[in-house]
Amino acid sequence: MADTDTLITEWEASPHKAYKVAAGIARKIATGKMHPYEDLPLNSALADEYDTSRRTVSAAKNILGNHGILKLENRRYYVALSRQPGNARKLKRHRTWKKHHHP
Repeated sequence: MADTDTLITEWEASPHKAYKVAAGIARKIATGKMHPYEDLPLNSALADEYDTSRRTVSAAKNILGNHGILKLENRRYYVALSRQPGNARKLKRHRTWKKHHHP
């Protein structure tokens, strides 16, 4: 399995906008701008940020979810515990974790 940096590089080179958006989100996670268990912004906010459609953002979130970078719970994506794709454990996040550990 490729590491996150390799995936980001491949996705940035892709002609498909969903992969470019996935690369942007993955880069934020890899550089620590987004933290484990942090909810992703709404599709509409990300669509504005990346100048694309909500459908493209949804596809990007699915790409990241398929690689274990994001997890889905209650129809909301959040950053998985591990920053390496495929290493994310199946877990339920606890609401108190965000309160006590999120900077």
